[in-house]
Amino acid sequence: MENLNPETLVEDRILDSLSPGPHAAWKASAHAPARPLKILQVSHDLHAGGLQRVVIDLAQGLRRLGHDAHICSLRGTGPLEAEIRGRGIPLWPMPWPQTGSDRWMFLKVLRLLRTQRYDVIHTHNTQPFLDGGLAAFLARVPVRVHTDHARAFPDRLRYMVMERLMSHGYGKVVGVSAHTADNLRRYEGIDSARLSVILNGIDGAWYRAERDRLDASRLRREAGLDRFGRVIGLGVRLEEQKGIRYLLEAMPAILARHPDTGLAVAGTGSLGDDLKERARALGIADNVRFLGAYPQLTPFYPLIDIFVLPSLWEGLPLCLLEAMSLGLPIVATRVGGVGDLIEDGRTGSLAPPMDAVPLAAAVNALLDDPGRAEAMGLEARRVFDARYDSGVMVDRYLELYRELDPKGKADPGRTGPGKGSAGTA
Repeated sequence: MENLNPETLVEDRILDSLSPGPHAAWKASAHAPARPLKILQVSHDLHAGGLQRVVIDLAQGLRRLGHDAHICSLRGTGPLEAEIRGRGIPLWPMPWPQTGSDRWMFLKVLRLLRTQRYDVIHTHNTQPFLDGGLAAFLARVPVRVHTDHARAFPDRLRYMVMERLMSHGYGKVVGVSAHTADNLRRYEGIDSARLSVILNGIDGAWYRAERDRLDASRLRREAGLDRFGRVIGLGVRLEEQKGIRYLLEAMPAILARHPDTGLAVAGTGSLGDDLKERARALGIADNVRFLGAYPQLTPFYPLIDIFVLPSLWEGLPLCLLEAMSLGLPIVATRVGGVGDLIEDGRTGSLAPPMDAVPLAAAVNALLDDPGRAEAMGLEARRVFDARYDSGVMVDRYLELYRELDPKGKADPGRTGPGKGSAGTA
């Protein structure tokens, strides 16, 4: 893509430089609805993360149902661009400065909205909420939906104030868990009538197909994990939110009981060097592998026997849904929407946050009893298939779009009581 100067964004030629590429042709499904919707999903970037995975799976699912779903990235291209284009989803990466920010981003989005004439704009998290929301208001996009994917509250005051003001321009603001929606009501003062809860979902069949084509033994050998009897691990951003240091601090107790256990950590972030130093200081560095960036976690999951997520706060974490879809045993902390997702003792084990002792005990309990761990993983997969597959999420968002669409009618066969509605928070 041409690297445009933002000052040229008011010129007509900007849309030529924002071409969605060779996969832009819309392929309607065999059972196209009476009035297909043209929908823009807006993400802040195309780096690997749970939010971005929801955006991709939502766009893909909507296209399978015959809707013309596109993706817009406000911060240019990124590692997920190839996958998006490979799936045939039209992509609009906006020009983004190499340093600093872009106060005129809303004008770029406005230009796209006026040219493409979308029926629905669906923004995800703060920057898309503000820039996309203002652009959608000016372009008079009929249906405006926003999803908050959870963060630590209270957030910065200016963000909370701006989001409260912007919420008045949206038909619905969605939280990915009841906890997230409650935070939006409590801290930002967003009207309860404007709030809904729709749980995240992922394409479980795709994750299983990707896993099944991989050679787990080879991947473990290449990652230096083949010498361990059992491997626990996680793939996340290496940031304070994820509580990785508590998992490192739990490792001595785990190794005292199961000395052949390895810990695999996939991902990058600002705490990478600090966490490696912490592992050395704890004397566990020989049993820990920091594997670096994984644009897709599908090659990571075959490396581990138990997925551990020691987060300090969460909404509805996509990595847990991925682990559930693959039938992996799970240990997680009881924060945010995690307690709604995992039933302690049935589909996983829950521990309190910021405490290495109960975290180590929960991991050891599953390592002590592999049969119980396997049974919990299988039950987690069963629950995932029933509640959290992306098809459920797509149906609920589509129902929400239809409810807000001034020209729309219920999509026959796809929405209604049988599919589950988008509940008001």
